[in-house]
Amino acid sequence: MFTLDRIGCSRCAGIAVRLRPEYAARTVLLTQAARKVLNGHPTRFRNEYIFLNTQGGPCLDADAFNTAWKAALMAAGVDYRIAYNCRHTYASLALTAGVNPAFIANQLGHGLDMTLTIYGKYINSENDKLELAKIEEQGKK
Repeated sequence: MFTLDRIGCSRCAGIAVRLRPEYAARTVLLTQAARKVLNGHPTRFRNEYIFLNTQGGPCLDADAFNTAWKAALMAAGVDYRIAYNCRHTYASLALTAGVNPAFIANQLGHGLDMTLTIYGKYINSENDKLELAKIEEQGKK
């Protein structure tokens, strides 16, 4: 069972960076599908990292990671995209599905303003007419 659900640092160019206090050690909730994949991951949290190098340490070599990432996408039959796009896909799908933007902001470690600035365009959906109806109903009161 997946138990690692707190994030305290991020890696950028192989350097661990502590997160800002308001976003550090946040709980990241995962869908059942994501939990299933992570629970079946071959390295399954032998330490605090998900992506490990061949020696079992954190994968800090961007070229090696990208090579493995491309191979995994090819094996899955998915067109190439950078790994970071998974984060954008998660946010845009969630907002399009009507998930509360404040929840998404917290999951991403963003403020609500940044989340709405970057992903706000995905909030527009077939629910727009329902949203307009809410405003019109309020105007009748």
